[in-house]
Amino acid sequence: MSNVNANPNLDFQEAARDFKETFFLSEDLQDKLAKRLNALINLPFLSEKREGQIILKIIQSLDRNTFKFIPKEILAAALNREQGVPGEFLDALRENLPDMLARLLPFPFLPPFIKSGLIARFVGILLDALKPGNSLQDLLDGR
Repeated sequence: MSNVNANPNLDFQEAARDFKETFFLSEDLQDKLAKRLNALINLPFLSEKREGQIILKIIQSLDRNTFKFIPKEILAAALNREQGVPGEFLDALRENLPDMLARLLPFPFLPPFIKSGLIARFVGILLDALKPGNSLQDLLDGR
C-alpha cells in the first residue's frame, strides 16, 4: 500500500530544521532594529543603556514569535530585495500580526501605549522590508 500523502516536492527535514531555529533575524539586524526603535520610544525612569537592553530583548521576543507563526519562506523576502511578498500576504499580516503579537507577548512592564507602539513599529518595518525592492538591511541602514 503506497502512502497517498507522500509528496516528493516537500522537504520534511528542512521543515523540521526550520522549526528548531529560534530567531529569524541575525544578531546584527536585531541590534539595528532595537537601536532604531530605541531612538523612537522612551521608557521612563531608565538609563539609555538599560532602555536599549530592554528594547533589544523585546525585539528578540517579537522576532522569535513572528518566526514561530510565519514561515521562513515568507520572511526570507525581508532579507532579499529581489524577492517580495504579494499584496494579499502583506494585507493579511498588517491585519493579523500586531494583535497576535500583542496577545502572545503581554510585556506587563510596559504601558499599553508603549507596547502597542513598539509592536506597530516592528510590524511596520517588517512589512516594508517584505515589499519587492526592499530589504530589512537596506531599511535599517537608511538606504
